[in-house]
Amino acid sequence: MTFKELQNRVSNGENLFTEFKHKINFPEKIAAEIVAFANTKGGLLLIGVDDNKVISGIKNIEEEIYELDKLLLKLIKNSIDYSKEIIPISDKKSVLAVRIKESVVKPNSVVSLTGQKTEIVYVRSADRSVQASNLVIKIMQLQSQNTQVRLKFGDIEKNIMQIVENQGFTTIKSIINLSHISEKTAQESCINLVLSGILKIVPEEGKEDKFIVVEQ
Repeated sequence: MTFKELQNRVSNGENLFTEFKHKINFPEKIAAEIVAFANTKGGLLLIGVDDNKVISGIKNIEEEIYELDKLLLKLIKNSIDYSKEIIPISDKKSVLAVRIKESVVKPNSVVSLTGQKTEIVYVRSADRSVQASNLVIKIMQLQSQNTQVRLKFGDIEKNIMQIVENQGFTTIKSIINLSHISEKTAQESCINLVLSGILKIVPEEGKEDKFIVVEQ
């Protein structure tokens, strides 16, 4: 990537496929971004770029990358396909571009090194990387297994699609309240509609996941 190409990418801001990070000094956050892209559609992580689109760069970048690589081996649970490129912006500073490919097998997770070891799954939602809900994780697992479903389009599914049409989206709680069915039934029906390619689940940070119609 040339400096001009970097400037053009940065000028478009952060989005589903692009994330900026000022420094490398928080390896768990870097790992979370890489995992989120791999669990979604892939993307580009630019380290040395501020949130306000200022290309600040990093000094001694090769030394920092060496330390980062060692930590990422500990932090990222599965093998993720990503590559790194150093983009000089001055005699002393550079930007690190990390290109991440979408994983075939999901979900990928980050191992937390603080306190009790736990594995956390992240996904990309709009311009942010968010922790995945259990429902999102289950859908990713089923999609990775190429689970074949035979769509049963009964009254429950018709009600769900009607709710989506009326509101533009729906949630599990909304379906339960409006259709008067159990949480388990609502989840199973939504999973079926997602695996059938009719609905798409949209992760929401700090909120309930949304279901929207897949654009044709």
